[in-house]
Amino acid sequence: DVVAEDMTRAGIDIKSKDDAENVEALQSGLRTLGIWTAIEETVKWARLYGGCIAVMLIDGQNPATPLRPETIRKDQFKGMMVLDRWMVQPSVVNMIEEYGPELGQPSSYDILPNPWLPLSGARVHHSRVIRMEGVRLPYQQRIAENGWGQSVAERIYDQLVAYDSTSQGAA
Repeated sequence: DVVAEDMTRAGIDIKSKDDAENVEALQSGLRTLGIWTAIEETVKWARLYGGCIAVMLIDGQNPATPLRPETIRKDQFKGMMVLDRWMVQPSVVNMIEEYGPELGQPSSYDILPNPWLPLSGARVHHSRVIRMEGVRLPYQQRIAENGWGQSVAERIYDQLVAYDSTSQGAA
């Protein structure tokens, strides 16, 4: 958790020629909407489970459609909902084909049915999510992991088991 906590603890410094009151209002909005908490949680679950997304919640818009920032009016942005890799099904047939950093990523995510989960069963367009992965895997392993990465804990698991076995044996 330390990586995620250190990363988000202080938020960000905004350097702008804009009015200082506007910058403070933006910072206040980020805190009020729990953006830093959501990003922290996204990083934690991505590291633990190998992947996670944070869905931008925009009131009155269909999450299945591409995000068009110019259509977002004041007070429509309501925060972010964090979903770990086990709560969503990435599209494996419709991949992003445009050249750029998202090439080959899913074009959408289906939120798995769950009575306790808001947006249960909804489809979310990739432009409305912040996607984070754990340890990046080679292509074939990534396919086996449904397009996600590996947990950071998986790398040290064998060593932990060996240490535990040794401790038990000595006891």
